[in-house]
Amino acid sequence: MFDIQDVGARFYTYIWTMYDAMTAAAASGRSFVWLDRPNPIGGVRVNGPLLEPRLETGVGKAPIAQQHGMTVGELARLFAAEFVPDRCGAPLDLTVVPVTGWPA
Repeated sequence: MFDIQDVGARFYTYIWTMYDAMTAAAASGRSFVWLDRPNPIGGVRVNGPLLEPRLETGVGKAPIAQQHGMTVGELARLFAAEFVPDRCGAPLDLTVVPVTGWPA
């Protein structure tokens, strides 16, 4: 289970810790539960360049925009669908518990 607030920016390391934890869960055949939280900078606007794959680091491991415009639960769904299987060769059993009172 993962439950951490994000700031809505690609270079915030908590989302990459989540990404690593999701990859480890998928590789070991474990389920992953995410408790979603609102995006504190609005969660609507997407801004800035996409991360170029050749520039991946600990503060950017997948090609998302600098201001990604998603909640962390939405990011978890994106990571599980688009990046985790390619990274570890296995699908992830992901459950996202939605945040209440936040637009979907």
